[in-house]
Amino acid sequence: MDEVVNMLRNGVVELCFVKKDGSVRVMRATLNAALFTYEHKGRERNNANVTCVWDMDKQAWRSFRNESLLSWEQE
Repeated sequence: MDEVVNMLRNGVVELCFVKKDGSVRVMRATLNAALFTYEHKGRERNNANVTCVWDMDKQAWRSFRNESLLSWEQE
């Protein structure tokens, strides 16, 4: 996950993962604050098994379970 997080911090990454309902989702995401703006709402979640990212298409925070990640590719 360190490689994925570093890529997310540097730009946009296309992530492919399995959702809780078993469906596969592709998401364009980032952790590079220069690429989005937001107002922080809610509380922080500290869970080593879950990664929170900014969804570029939905313009909102989303998360996925690390073990569900199938593939990733830097855009």
